[in-house]
Amino acid sequence: VHQRAGDGDALLLAAGELAGGALLIALHLHQLEHPHDPALDLLLHLGDGAGDLEYLPTRGVPTLAVRGNCDLFTVSTPVSEEFVLEELGHKILMTHGHRFGVKGGMGGLLTHAVEIGADIVLFGHTHLPQESCIPAGETIGGKTLTRPIYLFNPGSIGRNEDGEGLSFGTISLSKDSVLLSHGRVRI
Repeated sequence: VHQRAGDGDALLLAAGELAGGALLIALHLHQLEHPHDPALDLLLHLGDGAGDLEYLPTRGVPTLAVRGNCDLFTVSTPVSEEFVLEELGHKILMTHGHRFGVKGGMGGLLTHAVEIGADIVLFGHTHLPQESCIPAGETIGGKTLTRPIYLFNPGSIGRNEDGEGLSFGTISLSKDSVLLSHGRVRI
């Protein structure tokens, strides 16, 4: 579990399925240097194309990554399949999602999230932007949720399956709120 110090708000940029999309994320990071854009606290990569992170000019933004099913032989530095980040009172699970069968449903991923106490789950693998919230009081894997679980897939900055253009996600956190949103890049 990785914890960062800080009392205020955090802005995280999530991307998955880089595979050829590193330039697009670099472009977005460059745009964040303009005064009207908020400061980015972390760049999160949710697998597939993680090897491209070695060449990505992140402009000093800390980067966390997990390995996807297409990263088995392409990543020169060790990257785990799962990462847990604690930020502003939230427990964030990062995973690619292939080990939990997310193309067939969210059941396995949700059960795992409840088991480890995550309230935000970031995943990729489907190449489709997705955002949903399981409200407190719902029962998952025999346990009743005491707080909501947010599921978020940024889609793919390399190749999306929905025909709507490449996508990425932003996550704005405070102790009391979670704001998830998608952005699109059309080329």
